[in-house]
Amino acid sequence: MIFLKKASLVLLICACCFGCTNNKQSELRVTDSVATDTIQNVNNDAIEEATEEDSIQVNVGIRAVRNEDLRFVAGYPDPDYNYDYDPDYVNVSGILRIDGDSLIEESVLSDSAHILIYIRQYPEYERLFALSCERNKRHHQLLSETAASKLYVVNTKTLEKHIIDIPFSIRENGIEYEIVPIGTQIVFMNGILNLIFKCSNYEKKLRLYYSMNTANGKFEKVEPDIYRNVIVNNDRLLFRTVDDGMVMKGDTVLNALRIATPKYYGNPIFTDNLPPGIKIDPKTAAWAGGGLCLNTDDIMILYFYEKEIDDSEMLVRKFWIWNKKTKKWGTMSIKTDDAAFEYHDGYIMGNFNVSTDDAKILTRRNYAYWTKPMTKYGPYYAPGWNYKSEWQTQAPYSEGDLFLYHVDSQNMIQWNTGHGDSEILMLKDETVYYRVYDKIFKAPIINHKELGKPELVIQNALVGDVHWMFQIGN
Repeated sequence: MIFLKKASLVLLICACCFGCTNNKQSELRVTDSVATDTIQNVNNDAIEEATEEDSIQVNVGIRAVRNEDLRFVAGYPDPDYNYDYDPDYVNVSGILRIDGDSLIEESVLSDSAHILIYIRQYPEYERLFALSCERNKRHHQLLSETAASKLYVVNTKTLEKHIIDIPFSIRENGIEYEIVPIGTQIVFMNGILNLIFKCSNYEKKLRLYYSMNTANGKFEKVEPDIYRNVIVNNDRLLFRTVDDGMVMKGDTVLNALRIATPKYYGNPIFTDNLPPGIKIDPKTAAWAGGGLCLNTDDIMILYFYEKEIDDSEMLVRKFWIWNKKTKKWGTMSIKTDDAAFEYHDGYIMGNFNVSTDDAKILTRRNYAYWTKPMTKYGPYYAPGWNYKSEWQTQAPYSEGDLFLYHVDSQNMIQWNTGHGDSEILMLKDETVYYRVYDKIFKAPIINHKELGKPELVIQNALVGDVHWMFQIGN
């Protein structure tokens, strides 16, 4: 790590961050029939305006990310889809790669015989999961919540993939318990990511919880302490494909939170890391002492329902961040009507969302931003909004406002893309990759404070169905 002055800084960043250019850096406009807004609020001159006094910190020796090393995951898990509305809907998924100006399928993650339940990507563990359940061919629905399932496990560095067949049931002490694949949790144990499944005997009203080793598929009965290590880091403010967040129960006597375990365990006490000055509200303690929004090896984010309305009548939520490296608490306040995050490489990332009861706004947002012809990998709209937009109330939507929050420096970077259908896909070596409708851009992060000039990576009809992204190799 060294410090460079302005003259050599521009050359190095251009070589290391921008990689393979396509000479379209000055043409970054959304040119589809819906929106023609220029990418806004990105400081395109940040690198050129850097002065000697700024002395921007640059990593030296990082190999530029090549387009051929990028992989894109297309598909939209939607187990609650209304198949009466569209009985022929098939939500398959695949890993795509760039081939010239096109995206081509390299690997399949689900097929038409199954309903895609979720996709989860964990960059810090170099793993990608796709879980699917058998489809009832007559009614196009799940056979039941306990339909036989398949778990696709992909190493995102090597692209090695193996498929684990999840059985319909498991036996414990002579009693058969059906495995419920929906609503699984992820934990990291002994260097391996494990899935926690609920297992039920409905006749006897009995319930157990088992973890499955994603490396070998073996099952093991779990105890409540395992929930201290649940990974909550795969949710976004806009594209919520799986709800990883957990409600934590409050104890007003000990002023403590309880582990967010199922009721089966009786919610054991979880007293670690409660922020100073926080008191569990007796009015909400019975159902929620606080929300565990995010939990990784590096940080934990809690929400205690602290919110206010600012002068512009926007809802401002306050979140508490426990930095596990520095052992210190910090706070982050954001204007949003929905709270969910992802965290990678020192940054919290997501969308700023707003809500409205105005049916006209909901209709305009849905049809102007989302409703497009379907592709092989699913809809070009937010699932659930396609057929009920005119009477759905308080529906969150995005106006294209993305953010990056650097935990250590407490700097917030936010920008508007000019299109509501936007999301951050990947953060790598102080470079952010984000999708705007059918385009993917990348932009360098400068001093944890602002974005440099964005560069178009790919524009393709399939990009609208891409919601995850990773880089293979080292």
